[in-house]
Amino acid sequence: MAQELPLELYRWLVVHQAIEQAKPTFRPNGKCEIEAAVANEFSNGVRIAKLTVAIAMEKGVQLDLSALATLKNSSTPASRLYNWNVLVQVLAVSYRHWRPWASR
Repeated sequence: MAQELPLELYRWLVVHQAIEQAKPTFRPNGKCEIEAAVANEFSNGVRIAKLTVAIAMEKGVQLDLSALATLKNSSTPASRLYNWNVLVQVLAVSYRHWRPWASR
């Protein structure tokens, strides 16, 4: 099932390379529709990992890319749980090492 996003969020995701959809479908309600496969990849965490990497690079934060390489591109409950557990672990470790308030 396709998913609708506010246009500003869609643009932000494109800028951060989480969505590559060149020709989005615009709806009369002012929202943008993404394909079902892309929506599924957000749900299972694969696109969130891409977004996380892009933002980390922008901010100069190091991530455990080897852990992110183990994500599964599947929509089963087990693979979604696995992926989100990996993402939480990677983000928790990165957060502990990157403390912007400590440099002030």
